[in-house]
Amino acid sequence: MKQKRHFWERESMERLNLVKEYFIFGTDKLDAEKQRDLWLSQNPAVKVIKIHSVKREPQTLLTRIGSKHVPRVSIKVEYEEP
Repeated sequence: MKQKRHFWERESMERLNLVKEYFIFGTDKLDAEKQRDLWLSQNPAVKVIKIHSVKREPQTLLTRIGSKHVPRVSIKVEYEEP
């Protein structure tokens, strides 16, 4: 015997599945913010849920030996598609 789900449970589950994440990488805080603004301007139809603050990425061998063009920070954007 199947258990009936209430309407609001199904709706909240569907809503959770619609939230997507997009990571934006940059060489520094200003670069990441520029990339974020560019991505948002290229995707005007998305509904932004939350924009997280700039987070420093863990140091890897690539960042140690890489030049100034290696991404060192990221911004996570949570959004819903229309």
